Amino acid sequence: MSERYKAQSAMIGKILEILEPHGIEPISMNGREYTDSKEGFGLFINCMNWLIAEEIIRVHSCRGDGRWVGCHLTAKGMHLLGRQVDIGGEMVPMRSAVKEAQHGSWDHAMLGDFLGGVFAGAIKSLS
Repeated sequence: MSERYKAQSAMIGKILEILEPHGIEPISMNGREYTDSKEGFGLFINCMNWLIAEEIIRVHSCRGDGRWVGCHLTAKGMHLLGRQVDIGGEMVPMRSAVKEAQHGSWDHAMLGDFLGGVFAGAIKSLS
């Protein structure tokens, strides 16, 4: 797994970990508060846009420059976080997996399992 893939997993985990305690209660998010580098900021924007496009999160509006207003989980996002996902051969609640991915304590295979769980959950909730 590439370093880029690992960074994407960690950033998606970070965003979901921030939103999860709020559920459907909207909050504002500013990408500059969650990263300290230009590359990290760009990654934050890309991951937010991906999560929005996959309908895992919803936002009321984007204010430009990495700021979103009215961010919250969708029904699909809440369902996804409630699922069990296979991480390294062990079934783990997605909520726990999000925290582990964000903290970067997993090896590449486990991060691949995490992103696979996110993708599978997003696809499964479409049916």
